[in-house]
Amino acid sequence: MTLETLAPADDLDAEAFDDSVLAALGADDFVFKVWGGDWCGDCQRQLPEFGAAL
Repeated sequence: MTLETLAPADDLDAEAFDDSVLAALGADDFVFKVWGGDWCGDCQRQLPEFGAAL
């Protein structure tokens, strides 16, 4: 299943992510469990950028 809220926003600037955040997201010792729903307003505002970083 694919959530629309995890699709990167059209205006996403990948260069704006902090290097330490990108390093943490790419590390092998982290597990990310994301709960979200396309019906959730907070998810629609926050998850596109987070999903793009992942």
